[in-house]
Amino acid sequence: PDTAKLVSYIEKNLALLRNSGNGGDSQLYPLSYGCYVLQRLGASPADRDIDFILDSGNADIPETAFCGLTYLAEGNPAKAQQAIRKIKQHMSLTTQGCTITPVKRDLFRWQYLGGRSEQYALSLMLFTEFDRTDTYNGHILYELLQQMKASGGYWTSTASTARVLAAVDVYIRENGLESTGFTAQALLDGRTFLSSSFKG
Repeated sequence: PDTAKLVSYIEKNLALLRNSGNGGDSQLYPLSYGCYVLQRLGASPADRDIDFILDSGNADIPETAFCGLTYLAEGNPAKAQQAIRKIKQHMSLTTQGCTITPVKRDLFRWQYLGGRSEQYALSLMLFTEFDRTDTYNGHILYELLQQMKASGGYWTSTASTARVLAAVDVYIRENGLESTGFTAQALLDGRTFLSSSFKG
């Protein structure tokens, strides 16, 4: 597919963010996500943007994870490990799960992104891609499943659920669990309107 127009659009908007003169924390999320998406599209985000976010001291868990994922895709594991260390400074493991304490408890979030489940999902994705044997991975996955259970079978919103499923997909593939079968159901007002079985 032709992604040139999308890449151009993202690069133009990142330039607007960069040149706006407003270095507020609210810009770190779209800037980090934009860099991550550019990398996924095969483009090369500006290293200065990624470095700026990671070194700002104001980046929260999602922004730091996006930086780490971008560094990994660029083939820079040392910088990715730096992002992982920053995230782990805000984590504590429990017997089976873990707790992530955001950098800024009152930091503005969009209703559908940047929430609690996204912090765990992006951390799981980054940690697993960097080292599938990391002890933290299983703890994060357990915590995500507990969040789903506590909220009645979903994660806050469709966008959050997509983030979690993308992270779980990375975990499954990196650990060679594709042959594991499972059944998924979509509920509306507590009633199943779609279900499917998946077999590896």
